[in-house]
Amino acid sequence: GTWKLLGSVVYAHSKELITAWYIGFLVLIFSSFLVYLVEKDANNQFS
Repeated sequence: GTWKLLGSVVYAHSKELITAWYIGFLVLIFSSFLVYLVEKDANNQFS
């Protein structure tokens, strides 16, 4: 009962869910890349 309802909701909104996951993944990659750039510059100042 509950799982069937959940499945139908997920199936109805699958495109929005995929888009949300994709945007979240891109934000995660981009933020980690920014952190990498900041850390890289900070390390150069100390050496």
